[in-house]
Amino acid sequence: MVVQKNTPQTSEENITHTVRTGFTLIELLVVIAVIGILATVVLVAIDPQQRISKAKDVGRKSDLSEIANALEAYYTKNRAYPYDISQGGCGRYQTGGTPLSCDSVNDGDNWIPDLVSQGFLKSLPKDPINSTFSTVWANGRAYFYISENVGGGTRGDYYILGTWLENPTDSKSLGYYDGIGVDRPKWPLCDSTVGAGEIGFDSNIYVIRSYRCNGVDPEGSR
Repeated sequence: MVVQKNTPQTSEENITHTVRTGFTLIELLVVIAVIGILATVVLVAIDPQQRISKAKDVGRKSDLSEIANALEAYYTKNRAYPYDISQGGCGRYQTGGTPLSCDSVNDGDNWIPDLVSQGFLKSLPKDPINSTFSTVWANGRAYFYISENVGGGTRGDYYILGTWLENPTDSKSLGYYDGIGVDRPKWPLCDSTVGAGEIGFDSNIYVIRSYRCNGVDPEGSR
């Protein structure tokens, strides 16, 4: 019968074991610290509020695209874009209201005349914030539509559809074109003089139009 002896650890082995255990704990603490730093950096980079604003802007563009498609279908049937001869004033925009108010929001489900009543849309979408504004030349939060005798255009022959974006650096906002030295979109007259005839809306505005000028307009025109 062989008797196994428990060989006692030497002091050198004890020291080695202690050092290895301590090093593992230090590594763990370092990893935790690095994860914490990375998490902080990611949270700062993502900015939840900015992500929410960008998501709203995506929804706004989708809404306007839906409306623009309905406007083209309306034009095919009626040979003119819808307009309200009773509006006038208030920056010549159409946002809703009966009568049209200069402090406007998108009210009702047919704030562009006849799109719903003629069956082109079940209802017109509204801006997710949909707050009042006094003029389309100032920052606001509602969709707007223009087909008026202005800027060389005749009501019914063209339209401008727009909204304000919450993200000021959006590559399709009017302010973006200022930053890269490109002429902002123009009114239907398409004045070729630099700076002349430009749609002078707030920089955060995004527009869809039924026309192009010289075929070299920024994105957003059709």
